[in-house]
Amino acid sequence: MASPEKPLGSSPNALDSPVVVLNTIARTHSLADVLRADGKTPAWEIFTSAPGTSTRLFSWEQPTKADLKLWISCLKDVVPKALARIQHLGPYLCHPHKEYQWFASGQHEQVYHILSEDRYAVYEEDTSHRTTRSGKRYNKLSEHPGRPTKASLYASVIPITDTSINLHSTCNIFQPNTNPSTFIDCLKEISSESFWRNIEVDDDGDWIIKSVLQGTLVIGMDGSYMSKLSHTACSGAFIMHCTDTKLEVKGCMADASPKADNYRGEFLGALGPQLILRAVFMANPQVDCSHVRLGLHCDNKGVVTHGNQPHASIKADQ
Repeated sequence: MASPEKPLGSSPNALDSPVVVLNTIARTHSLADVLRADGKTPAWEIFTSAPGTSTRLFSWEQPTKADLKLWISCLKDVVPKALARIQHLGPYLCHPHKEYQWFASGQHEQVYHILSEDRYAVYEEDTSHRTTRSGKRYNKLSEHPGRPTKASLYASVIPITDTSINLHSTCNIFQPNTNPSTFIDCLKEISSESFWRNIEVDDDGDWIIKSVLQGTLVIGMDGSYMSKLSHTACSGAFIMHCTDTKLEVKGCMADASPKADNYRGEFLGALGPQLILRAVFMANPQVDCSHVRLGLHCDNKGVVTHGNQPHASIKADQ
């Protein structure tokens, strides 16, 4: 880690490190956007420097041509070796961030290519051509106005000629919830009524996801257990503060239990921010926050580290 007096860039070749370069470019990709419909095979686009499209919000990065060359070289070397170990992704939980241009009917009788907003092409299976590892062969049959009404699957294809393709794979089309949830709706769904009695949320919490993306969200939490007052009660409190807008979420929770102790109180303080963040991500499934780091302040490291080792013994003074 660079010292406060010395910028990271002042270290010789620090910004030219292959790991730094690869991490920079990786932040401009979402796994779901660069895989084919089978959820495990990389699409050809990631092996090129051609710009892509996505509705997902990414951090602003400016890789050089040399950076992109290193990225492509690394992919060609690593991806083939890793394919056998990759488990496919599950069904879409929201609309794909990269819009599909190919679809298929339920039983793969036909494949549809979206040519424009109001026109599509129909491909039918070529039964005279045997199926290979590249998929079944389909030939272009006709073009029609509108949208294909029998399309029920997203499709990934391999172009063969201008009028023929191989169907690589398909997956179910995402069916959106007719009643989209807000942050408050999601929080009520995953938390108990008692949680709401001692919580304050500025502006309905819609600002939290932006604060997370900007890296301006700071979280503080603490627990309380005073055995001299009670051996059966403990509590925890938390605050989530945006350093940009100054908006906050704050709350506290108490628990009456014969198992009350310091650790239980600290855990109550840590539980609040976890519930808040879970609700934020549930309400904004289209946003990629995998690269974001949040500032967390607490005086009990055991709460943080013990979550990674839930069966480890706990010190009495935690």
